[in-house]
Amino acid sequence: MSVDTYMKNVESVGTRNVSMQDEKNLTSEQLVENNLKFVVKIAHSYKGMLSLEDLIQEGNIGLMKAAERFDTSRDIKFITYAVHYIKKYMRMAITRHNNMIKGSNGRSPVFSMNKQISDDGNATFEEIIMNEKCDSGPDEHLSEHDVSNYVSNMVDKLDDIERNVIRDRFGFNGRKKTLDEISKSIGYTIAGVSAIEKRAKKKLGNIINLDEC
Repeated sequence: MSVDTYMKNVESVGTRNVSMQDEKNLTSEQLVENNLKFVVKIAHSYKGMLSLEDLIQEGNIGLMKAAERFDTSRDIKFITYAVHYIKKYMRMAITRHNNMIKGSNGRSPVFSMNKQISDDGNATFEEIIMNEKCDSGPDEHLSEHDVSNYVSNMVDKLDDIERNVIRDRFGFNGRKKTLDEISKSIGYTIAGVSAIEKRAKKKLGNIINLDEC
């Protein structure tokens, strides 16, 4: 079934604009049906890392898992709770896919996850990926190995110059390099390298942290 056909089918099920109070009266099946379109929206955010069909399928599994565990007595919208399960199952599928590719090529990620990515220096790669660790999220989380593979794949989506600067700055291949060292190796000024780093980190934050969905 094509994604377009699937979307037509999704349009025919579920309801719209259900309040948090009304959700308490819905069955698990109704909760799932009411939020299938949201899974498709999130899937598009990961497009390019896995087929859209596979992402939707994995996201739906996460949606159903969330519906099974959702506590209707909590003052929280179901989708706020479910989004973490949806993203988790999509990321796990991406990781499995990447592991298959890297296994065949003999590649493996070798960088530390405790590398700062935010401009203010407070958020690390791991913290951005592991945003499931909030009160409304699932009680199961991605392993550091999963996170490492996921971030490596995200960095690969940057432009060549951005990717090289990030890998050198955060020691993906071993030792972290200074701005001065990188500037000399690529022929840019220190200010130029710093600007590339900030631009790349902003891109990574937008790709990885999908809270706006």
